[in-house]
Amino acid sequence: MKNIFVKPNEQSKACFNSAMARKGRTKSNIFTLALLLVAVMVVSCSGMRKFDRVETTSVERYNIVYKDNKCGLYDIQADSLVTAIKYDALKYARTASEGGFEFTIWVGDTKDYEGMISIGCTTNELVEIMFPKRQTTEE
Repeated sequence: MKNIFVKPNEQSKACFNSAMARKGRTKSNIFTLALLLVAVMVVSCSGMRKFDRVETTSVERYNIVYKDNKCGLYDIQADSLVTAIKYDALKYARTASEGGFEFTIWVGDTKDYEGMISIGCTTNELVEIMFPKRQTTEE
């Protein structure tokens, strides 16, 4: 009977050791990747925590966020602010489309100005038209 067991030579030992080392690195890389993904999720979910108050609107995509008694618009889908937090009040007016573009229109109010804020729905581009508040005179 012939002995079919062959004693491994140095080259096959080196290949085996190299394969085992790669396997260990793969496990380590998967763990590192999982840890990185968890960190990214925590950071992205904490975006809304930096505000004092969050008010939902009739437009599901946007929330009104408050910080230090001022407010701004926050895009939930993009997970970012659309406007600066500088308004005393914001109110949704309507959604409109013109020339193939869809946008939402908001009414904004600051201490000295009032006007319209328009946000492009696909790009979040902002157009702000503000006028000085009218002085009411009591007669």
